[in-house]
Amino acid sequence: QIFDQPSGSGMVSGVAGGVFQFYRTGTQAVVFQQTGMPVPSGGPILATFQLGNTDSVRKRVSVLIQEADFSDLQVCTFWLPPNAALQNYSMRTHATRPWANATLAFYAATAGSGGFYQIDNVSLTFAPDQTATETACGDPLAPTAPGGGFSATLLANGTFAAGLTSWTTLGQIFGSVTSGEYRFTKLPGTP
Repeated sequence: QIFDQPSGSGMVSGVAGGVFQFYRTGTQAVVFQQTGMPVPSGGPILATFQLGNTDSVRKRVSVLIQEADFSDLQVCTFWLPPNAALQNYSMRTHATRPWANATLAFYAATAGSGGFYQIDNVSLTFAPDQTATETACGDPLAPTAPGGGFSATLLANGTFAAGLTSWTTLGQIFGSVTSGEYRFTKLPGTP
């Protein structure tokens, strides 16, 4: 299935040579499949897929493994270099509550300039023999870590001792700092 905004004109898509390809022309472009399959709480899930980019610009894609109603989800984000041939990616994660309808989705985070995101050889499996206590994003293009020691924190006011100094909110949020914790609620509205 596909979802785009504006509906019906937010994406260009098709299949060429057995490879699904699409690009975003509107504000949202998603290709997804709801499997209708349940996953127990803590159940390990493995997705494997190939991603490519025929565009002349770098593109970002977010991959979600989720319960269809968005009540539980895990996300990996990958950057695809310009003119990148299909390569193997993966996502290993778990459900944090029981799911009735495991879903895999690919979100086009970068608007198109004429070239396509490419997706092929997609698999989503329940993997009960594997331990998944975190979400691991398998990226063949991830650079090697430079090594060395940890830096000091890069954040200012991480303890909220100075209220929201150095922090910014976005959207309709009501919040306050109480006993060194920032507590907030999303109010109705967009975003």
